[in-house]
This record gives sequence, C-alpha cells and structure tokens, in this order.
Amino acid sequence: MTTEPHCVDWESVIGDLRKQGTTFRSIAEFVSVSTSTVVDWAYSGRQPRHADGERLIELWQQVTTHVRAQLPLVVPSTSAGYVRP
Repeated sequence: MTTEPHCVDWESVIGDLRKQGTTFRSIAEFVSVSTSTVVDWAYSGRQPRHADGERLIELWQQVTTHVRAQLPLVVPSTSAGYVRP
C-alpha cells in the first residue's frame, strides 16, 4: 500500500496566524522576508525556502500552541515538476 506524499499547507498555516491576529508584516519580520513574500505564500501557492518554512512553523507553533504534528498538510498537485517515485 502506497501513501501520497504530503506537503505543508502554507495557506492554512498563514491563515491560522492571521485568525490569531498576526499581521502579514509581523509574520514577515519574524521570518526575515518581505511582507509581499508572505502574501505570495498565502495566496499564490508559492512555497517558502526550507529555512523560511521552518521559521514560519516555529511562529505558527508559538502563536497557535499547536505541536508540529498538527501542521495542516495537503497532497501536492501533480505537475511537470513533480514526479512520483
């Protein structure tokens, strides 16, 4: 039995932070990126670089008091850049 790979649902992570009152600017300052980069992650489907994603997860854990195992996940869409093993 094979299982689908899962990726962090960055839109939901940022949405959770926003629901708790965290601004795009505050997220950007914590992660050390521009505000427009955070907005792109939230709405364009772009994904953060690994180190930026780790910082974003750290902030999400602090703000929501969730543990990493509770991260919202999605199955990535199949595209030319994604090949199943």
